[in-house]
Amino acid sequence: MSKLRKLYLGSLVLQGFSYRTAKEYVSIRKEVNEKRARQVMRLLPFDVTFDKMFQDLLTTRRVLWEERKSFPAFYALRAERDGLPVIFPLDDVETQEKLSPETLIHLLDREGSIYLRPCSNALRGKIVRLELRDGAVFCNEEKMERKHLLRYLEQLPTDTLIMKGNLPEQRAMDRYGCQCPVLHVIFVREQGKPVVAKRYVADHADNSGIWHLFSTQQQEKPIVESDAEVADAISAAQRISQKFPEAPYLNVGLLLAQEGPKIWQIDTGEDLLWQTEDTAAIKNLLARQEQKKKENTHVVLRLRRYGFSLYAKRKGFQDYMYRNWRRGLQEDRKLETTTAKEKRWAHRRGFYSYRIKQYGLNEENYRSMLADYDYKRLRPINGKYQKWLWDKVFMYYVLAPYQAYLPRHYFRILSEEGGNLILPFAPMSYEDATVDGIEKLLREQKQLVLKQAIGSHGKGFYKLEWQVETQQILVNGEPYTSAAFREFLMALDHPCFLSEFVQMHSQIRAIYSDVVNTVRLMVIDMGDGPKIESSFFRIGVSSGGYTDNLDTGGIVARVDVKSGQFGGTEILKNHSYTPCRVHPDSGAPLSGVLPHWETICCKVKEIAAYLYPMEYLGFDIVITQDGFRILEVNTHQDLHRYPEYPQEVKDYFARKCALKERQKHD
Repeated sequence: MSKLRKLYLGSLVLQGFSYRTAKEYVSIRKEVNEKRARQVMRLLPFDVTFDKMFQDLLTTRRVLWEERKSFPAFYALRAERDGLPVIFPLDDVETQEKLSPETLIHLLDREGSIYLRPCSNALRGKIVRLELRDGAVFCNEEKMERKHLLRYLEQLPTDTLIMKGNLPEQRAMDRYGCQCPVLHVIFVREQGKPVVAKRYVADHADNSGIWHLFSTQQQEKPIVESDAEVADAISAAQRISQKFPEAPYLNVGLLLAQEGPKIWQIDTGEDLLWQTEDTAAIKNLLARQEQKKKENTHVVLRLRRYGFSLYAKRKGFQDYMYRNWRRGLQEDRKLETTTAKEKRWAHRRGFYSYRIKQYGLNEENYRSMLADYDYKRLRPINGKYQKWLWDKVFMYYVLAPYQAYLPRHYFRILSEEGGNLILPFAPMSYEDATVDGIEKLLREQKQLVLKQAIGSHGKGFYKLEWQVETQQILVNGEPYTSAAFREFLMALDHPCFLSEFVQMHSQIRAIYSDVVNTVRLMVIDMGDGPKIESSFFRIGVSSGGYTDNLDTGGIVARVDVKSGQFGGTEILKNHSYTPCRVHPDSGAPLSGVLPHWETICCKVKEIAAYLYPMEYLGFDIVITQDGFRILEVNTHQDLHRYPEYPQEVKDYFARKCALKERQKHD
């Protein structure tokens, strides 16, 4: 990137653009109404969570699992792993083996047609239609030799979605004069609820037969209310909007297809670039976003963030992880268990000084270890799809087919000006979504968990209890009146969610019952399917509060991956391990075999396979009487025992580090 382009992008960031929208604006501003593009792109994203949720079609389908019949079949995703092309099978193919261009040709032979489109909602994305007619292959109506088809499939761009195409309904095509009639229903949030701001049909086809996701040629056609197809599509759009009433803006686009309305894509604001007329509701939204942008735009702060992000990127880091590395160095310098000389030696080699004792580091062996600096620099190992797990509420939606293995979710609480907003998860109702409703639920359940949607290391964790004897609410053991509890919930300044308190298996509870003790499973897919490579059992102690997090002084036991047997237990305090054979509070022996181990391993690998194209995951689970529940899935888990990992795990990280170095010099 030239210095001039960097300076121009920096000036746009100072004007309120995000770095991503600034780059998109630069790439399209000469092809669209520049004034309109500047107005819209500067205000985006209206909401970061929904921007990520509907940024690509694969994520959209995962999040809207209940609406999966309204999507075309998804066969595969062309992705990239370690710099090499990979074709991952998706939900609607039987095989779980990696695919190839040859198998895609077999798929075309079997289905008669397949469609290729960018998975991301690119501003100028295209759909390519491959069809078989009398044994000949046609690509967007042009005949193609099979040898050229193979070469074409070998060169598919990264993030191409291979899917079943849905033919438009002929009556809709005739009625609206469209080759590809897509009904758009736009919802804007007003007074805490989604309202319909606009409805229209647009043609997403051009004269060459290539279907555009967006097009400057689109004409907004008024809908015909009497159409049964339109009524079904509007109903589907309303179900989606009601699931996410907190979204500031949703444009739900549904193809009027022969098999019924099919979700074309869902937009969260970029589509405003192409709309020819703003309704009053849309104008009000843009005005609100403009006011919010003015209130949150601090030129010096934005300049510092932009500069730090570029500085971190030059070093090969995401800005978040580089900040994390530097914060870790500051904390390590305060550590009293290592000397100043040891700190200097470790930091120069990319390690925190407490690793000297943990790993047995010395001048001869440190090169064979994974340095903290290098490990943090590897993020994101899982690429852009790590967003599925960054937000715990997001994860709950993505893992909809496996919600039997998640704690039941009841409510989410959003921090807003003028009072926090409480929203229900199905099957809770909006009538229940009040502080009184939460208190009523707590009285019924006796115990609940309140967590931050985004957080780690036990941050923002609250155990809520209803004490029958005293008729009091307890928050992390502290008594609250109903009025104080209301004030507590309304003062939460981060998005949170309320879920069931998972009851541990009796065998686990006998060890220590005041904290939910969890098992961490490291799962890696090195190209031949997910495999559990390492595991440890975390056990809480009274001094650690209400979480079993090791940073608070918890107990950790090694777990044999094959048998589920745990032992070799140690307590971690100030980054130093001390052997611990019995629990310091309960006196229970700290060895045994974890219940349901074979079932846990089998199901965790199945869920990890569902989460592809992610390849490196850390599952935190609670073992229950009837099985297990997943509390969290980490995309960049902490490494505490690197020297004990299997050699194939060490080789995996070595490959990742080498690839990172090559990318740095490319």
